Amino acid sequence: MISELEIMLMICLIVLAFITVQTQKLRRSAVYLGAFSLLCSFAYLSYNAPDVAIAEAVIGCTLSTILLLIAMKKYHVITIFYVQDEAGDPAAIKKERRELTTSLERFLLDRGFEPQTISTDLDDRELCENECFNLLIMHEKNDITIYSSGIRYIAPDVQEYIVGHKPPHLNVSFYCVNERAPGGETYDE
Repeated sequence: MISELEIMLMICLIVLAFITVQTQKLRRSAVYLGAFSLLCSFAYLSYNAPDVAIAEAVIGCTLSTILLLIAMKKYHVITIFYVQDEAGDPAAIKKERRELTTSLERFLLDRGFEPQTISTDLDDRELCENECFNLLIMHEKNDITIYSSGIRYIAPDVQEYIVGHKPPHLNVSFYCVNERAPGGETYDE
């Protein structure tokens, strides 16, 4: 016979598993995974398996969560959306864009970041509203417009690097998009 406690534990485990998988932020996902592991240890305890419950609580809940959080602190992913419409562009401009993107990726790798570059033809306003990027690079003819979001600490270095490594005929504009400061105010340059 299934008790009410077992039903509640199973429902909580299913909800936590779903939240863990669906969460956008990796750190939150790691914390939810730790909570899931803790509930698993309670489930093992309710089934009279105290040795498994203790192992799950110590290893799954505590050590795994701490190791995941430490690893994520050392691993910085920067998402770069590169908006481009290459339909009528000559090969020289396409090559120039690839070289600039590759060069920026190497720059970020050298500083301990993991660049994740995504080429897209989506509308820049839609991307800015979703704020699902750290850098949004728009390359139109002789203009490069760069929006940064969530990387205020490295944005000046990225801007300086791009200005220093761009071809001389390109104009660069750099903007910070709606970043929250510790006091809660928003930046929009």
